[in-house]
Amino acid sequence: MEIVFDVYMMWRRRKGIIDALCFQFRIAPATFTIMLLCLIILILDYLTGRYILVRFGLFPYLLLKGVQIERLVTSIFLHKDFIHLFLNMWGLYVFGIPVERELGTRNFLIIYFLSGILGNILYSLMVVYVYRLPILTIVIGASGAISGILATFIVFYPRARLTVFVFIAIIPMTAIQFAIFYLVLQFLYMIAFGPSAGIAFFAHIVGFVVGWLLGKYYYRRIFIRRYVYPPGY
Repeated sequence: MEIVFDVYMMWRRRKGIIDALCFQFRIAPATFTIMLLCLIILILDYLTGRYILVRFGLFPYLLLKGVQIERLVTSIFLHKDFIHLFLNMWGLYVFGIPVERELGTRNFLIIYFLSGILGNILYSLMVVYVYRLPILTIVIGASGAISGILATFIVFYPRARLTVFVFIAIIPMTAIQFAIFYLVLQFLYMIAFGPSAGIAFFAHIVGFVVGWLLGKYYYRRIFIRRYVYPPGY
């Protein structure tokens, strides 16, 4: 099932942009709410001189002392700039809609936040004990959470056709091929650049693994409910 193609077909079936967005919001309310919140928060962050980033971002050293635990969640809604926001929200839009439509809003949010939170926790351990970065190092972004959604998408639709921009080339590949490419790229970047790139590659990997495991769990539940014990059995 080419679910990504199906997402874009939603636009063609609608009479206009507003109609298409309303339709997509009805089937994936959490996806669009998260996208809107992240945009609003980034705008407010700039208007307040990046106060929100400092006030709600995750400081790994404080986290490991049991302080500001809530920032494991709040940091997921923060972004460095509009490019960072666009890349994350584009990924959430493409993969979030089919995942939320398939699993429902509640299960979608479980995967999203567990992937992001566990990614933040394990990356914080790496910041403190492996990289030994400065004490004021701050961690922000939804990439770990979105990596989890991506992994769940791949579990459900491994043969979905994706068009991927790789440097200057446009390469078509299946979802499972993209998963391999994505993980290899994250590992290579993490080894080559480490923390100097300013990107939490390890959080991406952790989020992906969490999303993959949860995706397998939900896939098994849905398969059993639909095909082993269907309604009226």
